[in-house]
Amino acid sequence: MTTDAFIIAHVHDRPGVLARIASMFYRRGLNVRSLTVSPVHVPEISTMTVRVSGPKQELDRLVPAIDNLVDVLSVTLANPADVYAHELCLVRVETLSPAARDVVAMVASAYRASIVTDEGEAMVLEVTAAPDDIDRLVQTLRPLGPMEVGRTGVTTLRMAPDRPAVPTSGPRLHAVQGPGCDTMS
Repeated sequence: MTTDAFIIAHVHDRPGVLARIASMFYRRGLNVRSLTVSPVHVPEISTMTVRVSGPKQELDRLVPAIDNLVDVLSVTLANPADVYAHELCLVRVETLSPAARDVVAMVASAYRASIVTDEGEAMVLEVTAAPDDIDRLVQTLRPLGPMEVGRTGVTTLRMAPDRPAVPTSGPRLHAVQGPGCDTMS
């Protein structure tokens, strides 16, 4: 059975970290649906959020494998119900008739999307929402004709955290001596 989940990792902000983590997904045949990396309030630390689909058993085995990488400070397999998850999406949809324009405007309103611009033969919408809501918006607009879609990838925050999300101390925080080093000091 395929499960949709988020893998949230706090990592050292160094070259090669993304490649080492991405190879873990490849080796297990898991599909990465979106990936975002962003700095946090601690210098030289980033949060990597991966939206992934795959068998639950494989996802459960993936987390300890990622956690064993030297540059990884912490990693969590998060259920979508346990995090606030949003992404930004821009959609350009064809609007060749006044009726199509009205439909796009109604859909935009229903999904709390903004009309960024009206290009005459197309309209550009912007929406920030949960990934599943964006998927539904795109599916709703698809029958109107050709469109272009750009998505940023998911950003998450844990609901009611019981401990700090980003490690601020500990042996792994300064374990790596330099780029490419795979041994702890």
